[in-house]
Amino acid sequence: MKERRVSTSWIEKVLAFRAPYLEDKLLKEQIVSSREEAWDLFREVNGPDDAVWRERVEQYIDLPQLVRFVAIETFVSENDGFLGYVGMNNFYLYRPAGTTRHRLFPWEKDNAFLVMDKPILDRAGENELLRRALAYPDLLDLYLQTLEECARRANEDDWLAAEIERQLSVIDEAAHADPLKQYPNEVFDQEIDFLREFARRRPAFVLREVAALRQGAIPTEPGLGRGRVQDRIVPWPNRKYLLPLDRNRVKSPSSDD
Repeated sequence: MKERRVSTSWIEKVLAFRAPYLEDKLLKEQIVSSREEAWDLFREVNGPDDAVWRERVEQYIDLPQLVRFVAIETFVSENDGFLGYVGMNNFYLYRPAGTTRHRLFPWEKDNAFLVMDKPILDRAGENELLRRALAYPDLLDLYLQTLEECARRANEDDWLAAEIERQLSVIDEAAHADPLKQYPNEVFDQEIDFLREFARRRPAFVLREVAALRQGAIPTEPGLGRGRVQDRIVPWPNRKYLLPLDRNRVKSPSSDD
């Protein structure tokens, strides 16, 4: 099997750039310590996929929190997050003082709510950390439970739809009156209508996918499976990223062309 590696060169570059500007000696020491802990995390993630892989990795990252984090991003159809279209993006890796264990904090969700029927395992097999984590039945079950929880909470009292309307009421008048906005009012209104449709359709789609995966109807990617997990992820055919003006800018899995 082809070995996969996580690139860490960006961390060293960022830390090397920032460290000279930190006058406080303690802050410099914390930067060096954080870098060492991050390297340990990446080394263990890419270490042997053996019986103690999880034990080693969980010294450096909270795997249940990671799984829930990605499940929530998946529910809102995040396209530029942990499983982003250009790789891992838009999160902070946080390590509390006095521990080696990291957690993920989200950042910048401007690529969420992209498509209503984004598969719940889309790109899951492309990320070595998540791929190996979901091979454990309890973590896969947590992932599916979190997706179910998101869908049910979104549906409860039409919470997601109501939240869209609540936030729209704050910006609607100003957005329509803004003479410097990037897109005309017609496009703004189309995007709002898309969000309303997302709130109506996404929860049901996610619940159907979770049920299908539990029944073995949705395959998973090669190497993802341990135990009851299936064989491969169905690729998302004809994925295209078009202009925001096109509401079909990402073709759905049901597309015939």
